[in-house]
Amino acid sequence: MICDDSSGNSKKLWSFIKSNRCENSGVAPLMKDGLLQSDSVVKANMLNDQFVSVFTDEDTTNLPSLGPTIHPEVPQFTIRVEGVRNLLAKVKPFSASGPDNIPAYLLKEGANELAPALTLLFEASLHQGKIPLQWKSADVSPILKKAINTNRRTTVPYH
Repeated sequence: MICDDSSGNSKKLWSFIKSNRCENSGVAPLMKDGLLQSDSVVKANMLNDQFVSVFTDEDTTNLPSLGPTIHPEVPQFTIRVEGVRNLLAKVKPFSASGPDNIPAYLLKEGANELAPALTLLFEASLHQGKIPLQWKSADVSPILKKAINTNRRTTVPYH
């Protein structure tokens, strides 16, 4: 018996305990097209596909009128190069990059050079009332309760 090791060697006992623990260190294998998938990238893509599939684009052509608003209108504002430069200078240099793969330290270090071009982009978006599709995506990293793995990211579009 494992517990009756008179030699004082507890290695067998701890090996037995470890093999019977119910501790998970990741996402369990998932079924896709009748096959059990255990590859991390495939599982991440499967979860992403499921996540994206629950969102819908609703028909907004026949919305009822809400009547007059009780809230004041937002005053006009302008985006200035100095403001964009200040925000870029405050970026944490070791933050993870987004879907564009631009390192945060590059945004911070290049704030003076990037601010005028980014200001034009932001102003165009504001005046057109449109947000570029690329700006509507983010990297999502699932974080497990007991194990944290930051190497696996998946890009998920916002809708």
